[in-house]
Amino acid sequence: MKTTQILFVVSLIIGLIVACTTTPPQPAQSPIGRSPIAQPAVSSSPLPVSTAVRFQIERPVIAGVNVIRGTGPAGVPIYISDVTFMGEPLGTGTIGSDGKFAITVQPLEAKHRIGLALGILDGTTWKPDDFYKPEFYGPDAMQVPQVSFFHDTVMVGE
Repeated sequence: MKTTQILFVVSLIIGLIVACTTTPPQPAQSPIGRSPIAQPAVSSSPLPVSTAVRFQIERPVIAGVNVIRGTGPAGVPIYISDVTFMGEPLGTGTIGSDGKFAITVQPLEAKHRIGLALGILDGTTWKPDDFYKPEFYGPDAMQVPQVSFFHDTVMVGE
């Protein structure tokens, strides 16, 4: 076996050992507030599932639009971000007592995916775990590694 092949195999083995013994990454800070990346397996939410209101962006979303509308649990702080640009913040707001929101953003570009995520929950009665149940997920909820968990996403049309 050549020296370069031996070095490659040794490097590969060391990499595997390090990967297997490294502490898993902790939830990341979102650009706007705290938004966990990993979903907890079990939630001890004080919110009963029967009262769950899905986070949902109103569809369709068309290029050039500058207000994102939708629904979700009343009083919950949220943010809208450009998922295509690694979670670039577009706007923040709080869902109204009627369960609806309207967040002003810069005019949107076609073929960009936007997402709705939890905003900063400090000072509220909620914690992120309260909303990590499928009953709260919109039709296109998605986990974007190293960015955030989005309760709903939508592709901006032309």
